[in-house]
Amino acid sequence: MGAVTALLFCNLHDLNKRVSGIVLDSPFSSLKKLAKEHIDSKSPLPNITTNYIYSFIRKKILKKAKFDMDKISPIANLDSIKIPGFFITSKNDKIVSMNHVKKLYKKYKGDKCIVVTKQGHNSFRPDEVMKDTINFI
Repeated sequence: MGAVTALLFCNLHDLNKRVSGIVLDSPFSSLKKLAKEHIDSKSPLPNITTNYIYSFIRKKILKKAKFDMDKISPIANLDSIKIPGFFITSKNDKIVSMNHVKKLYKKYKGDKCIVVTKQGHNSFRPDEVMKDTINFI
């Protein structure tokens, strides 16, 4: 959740003039959307039950962790961020699909670059990607 935390933090604190670049490795566009995708992919029940399951999970998290999953939505808060952004996504990411990253990338207002890798979500990134990241910053 580091990439999402960075996006939300930059939005809250207007860091456009104080931060020279931000690396965003596999950020999700919306926690609600991500959770529903995982519920759909794991549940043997028909998709119609997704909203009920999500609502149950959301209420439990709100009660125990004191935050609303619906409010963790980086895509809703991108308009004010102009910091150059280096996006990394993966074809084999089973946690955050490329669609999330591509939607964020498309809406991002700052200078930007996107790299697509073959690794999974928590895999080490190839040296090429690391070099591209350093060159971007």
